[in-house]
Amino acid sequence: MADFNPLDTLRQADPERYAALLYMAEPFRRPLATLHLFDLELARIPRLVSEPMAGEIRLQWWREVLSGERAGEGRSNPLASALVEVISAHNLPMSGFGMMLDGRIADLYADRFDTRTDLEAYCGQTRSALFQLLLQIVDPATMVISADAPGHAGCALGIAQILSRAAMDRGAGKVRLPNDLLESAGGSAEDWLRADDDAFLGRAVQALTALGADHLVKADRAILSLGADARPVYLPLASAQLLLRQAERQGAKVVRTPLQLSPFRHHWALLRRRIRF
Repeated sequence: MADFNPLDTLRQADPERYAALLYMAEPFRRPLATLHLFDLELARIPRLVSEPMAGEIRLQWWREVLSGERAGEGRSNPLASALVEVISAHNLPMSGFGMMLDGRIADLYADRFDTRTDLEAYCGQTRSALFQLLLQIVDPATMVISADAPGHAGCALGIAQILSRAAMDRGAGKVRLPNDLLESAGGSAEDWLRADDDAFLGRAVQALTALGADHLVKADRAILSLGADARPVYLPLASAQLLLRQAERQGAKVVRTPLQLSPFRHHWALLRRRIRF
């Protein structure tokens, strides 16, 4: 729709992502903002519905809009209309959107992860798939040959975001840390929810932070091997870096107080990352 501006909408919805987009070449900003808004829409569905089935219906609506089964309804929705245009203009693979949609089903049911591998697979669906689609817009050739960068970047960002929301998730009775990690820290999901053992909580937070930091290091190494046009796609990792450092400092407090980014620190981290990459 003519009056729908993805950049303005993203600026209101997620200032950190908007700030990262400003370092991209101007022609890419609008389509990239549209994909980020779609990701934000999927992420908020589980928080808006009171029953998982209602969320599944909404996710299915998006599947049918993107497949063309609900073309008329899609045209009447500003974000859906813009997204369909971006998909067509950049020949984006539907498989990537399918992964993003599938990954959010776990959020609806607050599924717990048995292992770190399960958590990484979830991050791959919900975050890495987005990075791959963003790359398809900016540098299609790189998207075809590069799997390490989006894979590790998605895990780093996903883990950082899980840590940032740990207090809110715990308040809702949700545990996003994998069972094997909690067990290695000397406790369980129930112990995490009770939050009465700071030593255990601190060990669990440190273990998850270390996993995220490891993926961030590997992502940065892979990003350095990419072309200059592709690298800025990964600027949202500035947020991941700050959140992981904050979680490391806060330890057990992460379970009680949500992590927050300082706008000044975030802008400084973006600038430093852009200079580096």
